[in-house]
Amino acid sequence: MGDGGTVTTRIIGIYATKWRHHEPATEDTRPTLELGRLTEFYDFYRDQLPRQLHHEPVARFVLDQPLPDGTLVDVQFWLFALPSDSVVAAVTLDLRLPALDTDAAPTSAALEAFIYAGFTIDGLLLSDHIALRAAATGAEELTLPGETLPLLPERHMIVFAGEPGDPLPTDDVVAQALYRRDPPYRQEFAPVVRPPELNQGRTLGAITPYASLLYGHEDFLRDSIFLSTVQAVGTACRFRQIWHEAHRRVRDFRHNQQREEIGTQQRADMEVLVDHLGNLEFDLTFSVEFPLMRIESFFSALYQAMDLPKQADTLSDMFAQLAGSIRSEIMAIDIREREVAERAARERRDADLRQQRRNALAASTVTIIAVPTTLLVSFFGINASQVDGNRSMFDHHYLGAYVVAIGLALIPAAVWLHPYIPSLWRRRRRR
Repeated sequence: MGDGGTVTTRIIGIYATKWRHHEPATEDTRPTLELGRLTEFYDFYRDQLPRQLHHEPVARFVLDQPLPDGTLVDVQFWLFALPSDSVVAAVTLDLRLPALDTDAAPTSAALEAFIYAGFTIDGLLLSDHIALRAAATGAEELTLPGETLPLLPERHMIVFAGEPGDPLPTDDVVAQALYRRDPPYRQEFAPVVRPPELNQGRTLGAITPYASLLYGHEDFLRDSIFLSTVQAVGTACRFRQIWHEAHRRVRDFRHNQQREEIGTQQRADMEVLVDHLGNLEFDLTFSVEFPLMRIESFFSALYQAMDLPKQADTLSDMFAQLAGSIRSEIMAIDIREREVAERAARERRDADLRQQRRNALAASTVTIIAVPTTLLVSFFGINASQVDGNRSMFDHHYLGAYVVAIGLALIPAAVWLHPYIPSLWRRRRRR
């Protein structure tokens, strides 16, 4: 409780960024927060929870709407890296403000400025300060097509008010604090979610897509909620990026590599698309973060308010449908390639058969010529009474020898022609 009817109210703005950090978690990256009994739990699941990249007190902080003197107590700036390598920024602002049940307008005004990042840190806009500090930690800026705004749309504000045991504000006060005078979402479009774990009679927890109000909770629970919200904002950002990147890859494939004619798509055309979609689906598995055990109901309520479970299901269904389409396309390509391979095999077999026939014909021709020639040369070269040196080799006296030679030559010709004679005969009869 503060002086003169004022209380210390903490407002935390959590913002998704365009930066990625790829170094693994170490002991030095544990957040400098009061996690209490959750410290051991954090150490156990270090690789699955946000790790701290940078933390500093802010010396000069200026809101677009000037604060009364003595209102500003403390400002802190944070950078966190998620297991998906997304970098999330946070600004914590401690203010001396009237109690919510006394006057909620100052809290609403400060929350309004935080929603739209209407402040400067050390003379820099929030986006410029994030870029300066993120680059110093070794992070890399990842700018996707369409992300032209200085800050990404994913953000969430948390208002920590009241001390344990303080009277709870009414529903009207809660609505005024969360929805403000000119809210981006009104109550009829974004109803308040109240997780049971944070609403225990003397405590209050109200969650909307863009802002949450926590009243009367312990410090260690506040810091755990802070860390869980960092997870949720980074997850929402990564979901949107995966969705847009997958849509862009599919659109590029349709415009540049998809063949209009049926039966002409090649396997190489699908390779780049399949590789990118596989990487995005792999990123999706790392974007579904592990909740802090102590505040599961808050984590679930926040995810529900930000529509993250539905987004995760939609992304999973999209990848499943894309995988089915790609499998169908690859199956068609496999069928065509199998047909081409079978056709090529048949052509090779036919060519081999034709070559075998040519070889057989050549061998038979050589046999037909060589057998009688060899016989006649041998016959005329021997010293026998049947060979008369005074007669010509073409004399009819040697007719028997020629008949025998021709008969021997006809034997291999008959053997070679035998398989074709029936088909030739049937063809002749049909004609």
